[in-house]
Amino acid sequence: MYTALVLDRESQARLKDTFSHVVPFGWKWAGRHMTINLGGPNQGPARDLVGCKYDAIVRTFAIDGRACAVGVEAPLPSVNTIKHVTLAFNELVGGRPKHSKEIAAWSHLSEPFVISGVVEVVA
Repeated sequence: MYTALVLDRESQARLKDTFSHVVPFGWKWAGRHMTINLGGPNQGPARDLVGCKYDAIVRTFAIDGRACAVGVEAPLPSVNTIKHVTLAFNELVGGRPKHSKEIAAWSHLSEPFVISGVVEVVA
């Protein structure tokens, strides 16, 4: 279980349309949420945020051998040092969505854009 900004369908589609060409073949697509904390909202900083809609600005992109993600600017707390949405991960080398928070090099996008979602508890 985790608490996250779960992206609406339009935002998920925009991420896939914008970045699927840079995701290596065979990687598993994710692109659904920005984690706020593991567990329910009472176990982190999102106690009063569930059900609220928020926008986030996609500003950076990062990829390594295990995962790729976009860095976002959002008016939400997160347990992650860099707020991000995992786009995809490489299961063939043991990559998991959690590995996106370990990527060291992030590149700024020339044209940042807005995505939206609702804070939800995901089981």
